[in-house]
Amino acid sequence: MKQILRVYLYTALLIFIPFTLASLILALLSYFIQWNGFIFNAIIEIFSYFILIIAGLFFTSKLKEKRIHHCFIFAFIYFLLSLLIHLGNIHVIHLLTKPFVFIIIGLMKERIKP
Repeated sequence: MKQILRVYLYTALLIFIPFTLASLILALLSYFIQWNGFIFNAIIEIFSYFILIIAGLFFTSKLKEKRIHHCFIFAFIYFLLSLLIHLGNIHVIHLLTKPFVFIIIGLMKERIKP
């Protein structure tokens, strides 16, 4: 149980530390460079899906038993956290598709390596 909780914590840190660093870097860039908001949103979304794929691969590689069950749990936790964090500015498409990254990677890994 302790090992599973450690994997959950490492995966959460793998997600939230790069997001924090990227947001600080983009905030500094937006102060000096006047770009369109669409460019920043596109960069953030591409970066966020890239980090989620890496975190999903890490998460599924560390858990061998009940992989899909843990992917559903982590996706639900991620959904709730992102709903709480972005409560004032909800993008429904990203709110629903980002947790599904973990489920899809878990299903693909279960099919490839049962």
